[in-house]
Amino acid sequence: YNIVYIPSLSVNNLLKQRQTASPSSIAAFGNPDYSSFHPEKLEYGRGYDLAKIFGFTNWSNLPGTEKELELIKKTIPPAVVYQQKNISETILKKMSSNNQLTNVGILHFAMHGLGSSGDFNDASLIVSEPDGSIEDGILQFEEIMNLKLKARMVCISACESAIGDFSETGSDDIINLSTAFIIAGANSVVTSSWKISDDATMLFMGEVYKNIYTENKGISESFFITRKKFIEGAFGEKYKSPYYWAPFRYTGY
Repeated sequence: YNIVYIPSLSVNNLLKQRQTASPSSIAAFGNPDYSSFHPEKLEYGRGYDLAKIFGFTNWSNLPGTEKELELIKKTIPPAVVYQQKNISETILKKMSSNNQLTNVGILHFAMHGLGSSGDFNDASLIVSEPDGSIEDGILQFEEIMNLKLKARMVCISACESAIGDFSETGSDDIINLSTAFIIAGANSVVTSSWKISDDATMLFMGEVYKNIYTENKGISESFFITRKKFIEGAFGEKYKSPYYWAPFRYTGY
């Protein structure tokens, strides 16, 4: 089945009316340079809190995300890739304030992420930031929702990015990274429900983008086709397990 999650019926109706950028334009952000990212040296910020309270001072590099970005660039030559020192919290916020992101139809993020655990603002992308900056390198929920976007889809290739908390408004809405990006202007968001495999994710995302750009399939349909290929063993017996293809959730219109 082609499964699509919606935040609510009313939100979905609003998404149908949004004007979005063409999905033929894509910007992929990933493989951050974590070697110069030392949030414990800051005096404040969520990065400092995570470092001091939870010991998150050593974010491991993600070589698998470099391969993922290379595959996206190979599959879609017009794709613009930002990685290593060309990606940071400061750079992303500057691109937003300059309206550079509003012209991008698909945004892809391949990096560390955090799910919400008691406070929905903890839902974050670990973008990184060089020492000496006023930013803490943690792009939190409220910072994401203040970005200027017109994306047809935001794809978050990060562990547990679908994890969230119930809304404090009394409704049964789950607040997570999807919520933040939809508020920012995205029409749909792809997140993951658990810790994902680098190799399987690279294969999965490569196949999704091939279906979108080479086969001219719809976005949600491309995820459906890719899941089906994994289930049928097109990528090998190992990857037929739901662990590899089932974590990705498509939310939005």
